[in-house]
Amino acid sequence: SDVTNPVNCGTFEYKASATVFATTTSPLTYWATEATTLSFTGQNLDHVQNVLVDEEDCEITNATPTSLECSLPILPAGTHFITLINPFGKAKVTSHVIEGVLTVDSIEPSTGSIVGGTLVTVTGQGFGVNASLVTVFIGNTSCHVVSVTDTEIDCVTESSAVVHQVNNFANNPNFGLGKA
Repeated sequence: SDVTNPVNCGTFEYKASATVFATTTSPLTYWATEATTLSFTGQNLDHVQNVLVDEEDCEITNATPTSLECSLPILPAGTHFITLINPFGKAKVTSHVIEGVLTVDSIEPSTGSIVGGTLVTVTGQGFGVNASLVTVFIGNTSCHVVSVTDTEIDCVTESSAVVHQVNNFANNPNFGLGKA
């Protein structure tokens, strides 16, 4: 193409009326495994087609020009990024992260067998109620989840023992083969 003679094939215009502005997000923290409504206030929020939290869809339940609500999907604890999408692109979100939290208040008992089989109770808040969504590790060893409430997890430890096979081919002249 000839750069010295550009062809005018149209125009592009940035418009505030085509931009969604979310000035507040609420809540900024939530219990990680609890059903939560995410709320926004701002401008042109009725233009939002999708709300993504990380890559998960937050189903829009109510939208007006100045407010928007969606049902937050169940997400693990941690920081999650929000994206509002409208027909003209992405929205400007003042606070574009939310934090899913959970707390651990106690773990009982505090000791158990290295070969596993110890029933461990973890108490706190924000664990949810679906055992298939909960994973517990004690150190690097899995603890098999047997029940979950929002405030308590019961799990059974697995073996953390490592079996070492020792071959002693020493030969002590006074004590014999296998003696060092």
